[in-house]
Amino acid sequence: DSADNTRYWGFTTSGAADNLFDMNPSTQMSVSASTTQKFVITFNDNRAELFNKYCFVTNSNNANYDPSEWTISGSNDGTTFTPIKNVTDVTFDQRSFTYCFYMATNTVAYSSYELTITKARVDGASNFALTAWNLYLFDVNSLVVPELSFTPNELLGYTGYAFPSAVCSSEFYNSFSITPELPAGFSLNTN
Repeated sequence: DSADNTRYWGFTTSGAADNLFDMNPSTQMSVSASTTQKFVITFNDNRAELFNKYCFVTNSNNANYDPSEWTISGSNDGTTFTPIKNVTDVTFDQRSFTYCFYMATNTVAYSSYELTITKARVDGASNFALTAWNLYLFDVNSLVVPELSFTPNELLGYTGYAFPSAVCSSEFYNSFSITPELPAGFSLNTN
């Protein structure tokens, strides 16, 4: 069985990130969504850490404030950040819930990690809000990714009615496409 390992000692934060790393589920980060927001954690004594998984804990009260697009970057000089993972079009359905994402291709230990939030769930939202951003080292060698499936495995929808929900078989999948393409004039709204 693989374990997730956090390394939270000797660090500083910037960009209102204190509440993201305080390990307290009753606090949250809430900042203006009128511009891109950056949150940085830097390890003391130039210590570099390798992380290949991160989790967000959604805010407790307003889904509109959830980030829907962001980038995770790393740096060893605190100035020049290298993008590790860029995520777009994500919708979180539950409040105070942990959602995890993998950066399995990251093999570099960095002394600073940066979260750049570029878009909220709803255009025009006044704030971005999260309860926590946790970084982990996950043993990818023991990772077994199940085959993609949904429950139920077949859905039937009608124009003008809410589309039934489905549950994905695995947290390892976070982007999807439809093949063949939907007919002209049809679209699926991820909200």
